[in-house]
Amino acid sequence: MILDVDSLIPIGLIINEVLTNAIKYSFYNRKDGKIYLSIKEDGGHLKIKVKDNGVGIDDDKKRADSFGHRLIGMLLDQLEGSIKTSNNNGAEIDIIINKYQKAS
Repeated sequence: MILDVDSLIPIGLIINEVLTNAIKYSFYNRKDGKIYLSIKEDGGHLKIKVKDNGVGIDDDKKRADSFGHRLIGMLLDQLEGSIKTSNNNGAEIDIIINKYQKAS
């Protein structure tokens, strides 16, 4: 599947922000961390999963007012998407995109 540039840019920015956070925060003093990324089309939705084997997400340290958090929220609004975070032997982020266009 090839996405239209109007869909690809915001999706790329979201993925970049999530991966950057994983690299910055998940592997403190570790060099053996792993990050898994998958993007699948399923029933008219894009499903993006980012998972790492790091320290997980500390709910007390989430900053809803951070630039990255606001950026992801704004882009997800544009794409009619949602995000869910959880801890499962590291951080697990599930993103669903409802509004996207394939390249013609």
